[in-house]
Amino acid sequence: MKNLDYKVYLDKVRACWLGKNVGGTLGAPFECFQGVVDLDFYTHDISKGVLPNDDLDLQLVWLLAAEQEGKRVNAETLANYWLMYVVPDWSEYGYCKRNLRAGLLPSVSGGFHLPL
Repeated sequence: MKNLDYKVYLDKVRACWLGKNVGGTLGAPFECFQGVVDLDFYTHDISKGVLPNDDLDLQLVWLLAAEQEGKRVNAETLANYWLMYVVPDWSEYGYCKRNLRAGLLPSVSGGFHLPL
């Protein structure tokens, strides 16, 4: 396996992140939609910024934890950041946050009393 030059690595990570942002922003209004969607541009006013997108936001929470906590990041640390920065309190996010507040740590907090 060939080692990547650091500059090439950073370029690839940036390209990946930008692609994920573009796809997440373009597709957000159609999440859970079943069927073919023929798009050639965004369907919302992007001059107002991107739409909230949990597929991107959660990764930023983990990045913040890693930047602030360094090598000390563990499941309990990430659970605390989840409670501090993950806004939705519904669906799987709400169940997990309820479980965390009750003292259940990951990985139990992500699967306890979830509706089927």
